[in-house]
Amino acid sequence: MLPVDMPQPTNPHQFAIKALSKVGLPANQLHLLELEFDLHASVSSHPNVVTFHGVIEEEDFFFVLLDYLPEGDIST
Repeated sequence: MLPVDMPQPTNPHQFAIKALSKVGLPANQLHLLELEFDLHASVSSHPNVVTFHGVIEEEDFFFVLLDYLPEGDIST
């Protein structure tokens, strides 16, 4: 899992946080989520990919830190 690099207070940054529940997921699904995080990180520098900043892992959730995109929904 990648470490989370938090910005310094002198360089404010807005993030979008994607919360993913781990409750009830089988081990293979957890592994696939972790693989997705690694793959997203590897392509994150591309200009057409939302920047991935890392994952905070808690007991029941993954919190994925991404750049905040205020210009609308990326699914439309």
